[in-house]
Amino acid sequence: MKHALSFPRERLPVNLSLTRLVVGSCLAYLANFPIACTVHAASAITPSGLDTQVSAPLPAAGGKTQFDITGGTRAGTNLFHSFGQFDVPANNIANFLNDSGPETSNILGRVTGGSPSSIFGTIQTTGFGSANLFLMNPAGIVFGPTASLNVGGSVTFTTSNYLRLHDNVRFNAIQNANADALLSTAPISAYGFLGSTPGTIAIHGSELKVSEASNISLVSGNITVESDTLENGTIKSALLSTPGGQINVASVASPGEIFPVNFMPAPGMTMGNINLSQGTLLNATADAAGVVRIRGGQLTIDNATVSANTINTNGSPMAIDINVTGNITMANNLSPALTARTTGTGNAGTINIKSGNLQATTSSLADGLVALVDTHTSGTGTAGNVAITSGNLHATNEAFFIDTGTAGTGHGGDINIQSTNVMIEGPNIATGNFRFGQLQNQDVRGSAGNLTIRATDGLQIGPAATFSTEAYFSQSGNITLEGRDVSVIGNSFVSVDGDFGGATITVKADQLRLNFASVLNSNTVVDPGGDIAITAKVVELSEGSQIRTSTLGEGTAGDIEITASEQLRLDGRKADNPGLPSAIVSNFYALDPGPEGIGGSGSITINTPQLRILDGALINTSTNNSGNAGDISVFSRSVTISGQSQFEVSNASIGIGSTRGSGIYTRTVGIDLCTGPCGNAGNITIATDSLSLVDGGTINSGTTNDGFGGNIAITARQSVTVENNSTISANSTGSGDAGGIFINAGQQLDLTNSSITTTTQSGLANGGNIDIRAIDRIRFVNSTISTSVLGEDGSGGNIFIDPKVVVLQGSTVTAQAVGGTGGNITFVTPLFLADSASVISASSQRGVSGTVTIQSPTSNLSGTVGQLASKTNPPQVLLQNRCIALAGGEQSTFILAGRYALPSEPGGWLSSPVAMEHWTGEKPEDHVSRLMVRSRGWNTQPPLVVSKDKSTVLSLRRLTPPGFLVRSFATGTTGCPS
Repeated sequence: MKHALSFPRERLPVNLSLTRLVVGSCLAYLANFPIACTVHAASAITPSGLDTQVSAPLPAAGGKTQFDITGGTRAGTNLFHSFGQFDVPANNIANFLNDSGPETSNILGRVTGGSPSSIFGTIQTTGFGSANLFLMNPAGIVFGPTASLNVGGSVTFTTSNYLRLHDNVRFNAIQNANADALLSTAPISAYGFLGSTPGTIAIHGSELKVSEASNISLVSGNITVESDTLENGTIKSALLSTPGGQINVASVASPGEIFPVNFMPAPGMTMGNINLSQGTLLNATADAAGVVRIRGGQLTIDNATVSANTINTNGSPMAIDINVTGNITMANNLSPALTARTTGTGNAGTINIKSGNLQATTSSLADGLVALVDTHTSGTGTAGNVAITSGNLHATNEAFFIDTGTAGTGHGGDINIQSTNVMIEGPNIATGNFRFGQLQNQDVRGSAGNLTIRATDGLQIGPAATFSTEAYFSQSGNITLEGRDVSVIGNSFVSVDGDFGGATITVKADQLRLNFASVLNSNTVVDPGGDIAITAKVVELSEGSQIRTSTLGEGTAGDIEITASEQLRLDGRKADNPGLPSAIVSNFYALDPGPEGIGGSGSITINTPQLRILDGALINTSTNNSGNAGDISVFSRSVTISGQSQFEVSNASIGIGSTRGSGIYTRTVGIDLCTGPCGNAGNITIATDSLSLVDGGTINSGTTNDGFGGNIAITARQSVTVENNSTISANSTGSGDAGGIFINAGQQLDLTNSSITTTTQSGLANGGNIDIRAIDRIRFVNSTISTSVLGEDGSGGNIFIDPKVVVLQGSTVTAQAVGGTGGNITFVTPLFLADSASVISASSQRGVSGTVTIQSPTSNLSGTVGQLASKTNPPQVLLQNRCIALAGGEQSTFILAGRYALPSEPGGWLSSPVAMEHWTGEKPEDHVSRLMVRSRGWNTQPPLVVSKDKSTVLSLRRLTPPGFLVRSFATGTTGCPS
């Protein structure tokens, strides 16, 4: 039903300006809200029963007009009023007057005429003390820019159809004599709505204030709170204020009840829309803050602020409580959208948000220290917590999104976010003292809060986002990230940086992805640093991204543990995009470690079926002081390290120069900062089925000072392949000894155009030992195995090699020294084959040379193999009869190494290169004329088989192990090649 605007003609000249204001405002409201405005300059308040009485206009201070409201119906301390119309024009006062003096707790008024109430003047109570005022008008309520309150207690404005009392009696908005007769002294227990389009409440530039610790409540259909323009052109923002009290805003869009205990709706209700904009402020700030509750469907906070800040007394534990069924939009704020800070000794309250989707757009704030959601402390009190439960959460732009940190001695608050999807594109989230750099002469010693984000689907951090729990002079907070897919992208930074350490980063995901120089960082100075623990199916780092722990002082850096049930992949930088490498690192870089010189980097542990380190990416631990570098442990079925990259980085931070291959490194760096003996490099342990280093791939343990280089231990079940300028090395460029290298290669080790070395360059530093073992073969092609030292007095390390077959082609095995003792070289193998271009040396230029021992039954086949008969089968016979004969009941073959099928003459051996091919077929006869590998048992002597035609056939079944190529050309008793 529509209501026409009516103005008494005789009052028009007197109240022309007021009329213009009211009419203009009402027309504007009608354009946006489905309620009508009826404006009366006289008789604006009319009674409609319950013995309510309204006085004639009375003059009041300041030239205002006052209407006294008396009478009503009493039920104990409840006083009930009924109005046909309730409008308060500007410069008018609606005064609820207690002219009889009874004690009153609640004043309950209803408007029955069907027209919305327009409030442009003042609503006040006189003689009621701290009694609460309730005004119910189902048609709607509008507050203009000149509206105000002067009430002793709390105030509630509602468009509900009834107020249900605690004894289930209803105070109905429609007159009902029978129901009115039952009105009681019971308090209100619910606001009841009967239709699906309840009346709305609109507040336009109004300042609605109540006394300290009192409440303001709005319970209706859609609710709008925004600014308005005064007659002089001034824009006036809306304000709802209660120092330390409650502000309750609840919007509904269906039948049901709202309960005043926490203003939650009855189950199944549809909720309405709430719009806070244009500089609106809902303020419950006080020495002890109150609480702001918002209940609805859609919530928009557009350049508006909801505030419940605390000063010196602990306020409400729940400062801001938002629970909406629809989406929340926060945008365009030049000040915090939600703030529950503390500036003194009192603890701040929590901000709790539950919604559908949450969209937050931060602004380039005028004050760069302001966050969109802010509970930080600048005093001794603890900052407030922030808890968000939503569908999808999306925050954009580059300012601060959430800050629960500290700018004083109080501790930071915790942040807990649980959503379906979380996307933080640009904004920062902080629980520590991120303001430290901007603060001057302040004692900022509060510890940081914890940050937890759990997304059932995706969690995206970035691009250019920062999650920080940093705390200078204190402990940082923990960071926990969980989601199906977790991405830290586009130069984003997740950090638990605290001088007193202690905090951890925990990531649980199906897939974790870091790219474009994004970082997971844990740093400490004094106390032990926090760990980084990652559990995922797939972990990928690319384009200079890093997972790192570090220490700058006495504290030990935290450990890194990554468990990837499918794959861990580190992709470095391409040649056209140089920069820091993708890396998993733990560093100790102490500018001032103190007189004790303690500290050290943490350990790195990798558990994954498949590890790929590519294009210059690395896993690294290092130390530049007395603390030790951490150990690196890799447990993986397949490890591939491949490629190189160029990058510029100081030796202090990573310690590996500017161009390095992909790899695993542990090092000591520099000597200038060591207070006392320098620390040692860590150990590298790799347990795998197969290890492949190609195209410059590197495993390195090194020292550049007097610390010891770490040891390298590789255990492979199947194979180790090192090729094309790749290296496994334990080096020393300082006075510390190089570490040792142990390799159990499983079935075989192939080293091609690469090296395995333990070398030293100065002083008394000694070369480390090298121990290489394999079940079948070890093959070196154009490669180097060295434990040599270049220093004047250092001794070469020992080399021990123990497979079934050793093949050296153009390779060197050296354990040389300059002034010290050369190392010992030992080969333990049934078959040792070295070409003329290979070198084995354990010499010392001025010291005692080491020894070379080759424990091999056969190292020169030409001196061992029996002579063939002068009569041999023609080659064409062999080509036509491809089978394998039995020699003495066993398969027998004659072996010729090289690329040729037959010798130049019977009984002669042709020296030729050795090549390899692996045969695992089940039908030997299908492969007799091809290159093949036999895996057989071992006896002490090779048997000789004599054929009927007296030709001697030599079986190399026991002489030649797997890893050796064969062709058959002699004939046994069966007439088949043997």
